[in-house]
Amino acid sequence: MKSDQEFISYFKYRFDMIRFQTTKDYHQELKSNADYQQAQKNSRESEW
Repeated sequence: MKSDQEFISYFKYRFDMIRFQTTKDYHQELKSNADYQQAQKNSRESEW
């Protein structure tokens, strides 16, 4: 990197990418958990 400004720009870019991916992964995990809980609820209801 040739300058501090270039380093800062790159750092911000990488930070935003990581934040985006982490948020995306978190929401995917919430969705998976919700789907699993719904499937468990459906299976319990069908047993009755």
